[in-house]
Amino acid sequence: MNKFEKQGNEIRKHAEQLVLDFMKSNSMCEVSCLGMTQTDIFRKCGFDWGDYEKAQSTRQQFWIVALLKKLEAEDKVEQVRSSGLWRLKQRHNRMYRSIKKLVFDLIHRTSGKIDYKTVTEEVKKHFPKSKWKKTHWSWYRSQITSDCGRYRNSFSSEERRNLQTNQ
Repeated sequence: MNKFEKQGNEIRKHAEQLVLDFMKSNSMCEVSCLGMTQTDIFRKCGFDWGDYEKAQSTRQQFWIVALLKKLEAEDKVEQVRSSGLWRLKQRHNRMYRSIKKLVFDLIHRTSGKIDYKTVTEEVKKHFPKSKWKKTHWSWYRSQITSDCGRYRNSFSSEERRNLQTNQ
């Protein structure tokens, strides 16, 4: 490997770390959120060189696809849906800071195809002293599926639709 290839490898490593650091610092990229477009990640990480003849800004962003796909292969990020939104990926051994984060993650991972029994098992596993009961689950569901729900915008229409059909 020559010195240019080594420098290129270092640049790629720095770019990967920059994207990960950015995603960790941005609430839209949290495990329990909808995610962010690759274009926004590209621009907010400072990779946009501006518009030049035959090298418009809109064409420059596509190299970041390889970077995101590499991070996805390493189980660090995930593409939420075919919509192209990206977010940090939940590690299976990671502890949840709150029941809300756990519930949101479960709903996102199952595209809303989850029921009270399954959520309860996970809540009891991660928060054994919790007084979790069906009214808590009902409240979360209503805040997600209701037109004026507090958490409605954190979920896709597919997730909300599936959540309404599962009890």
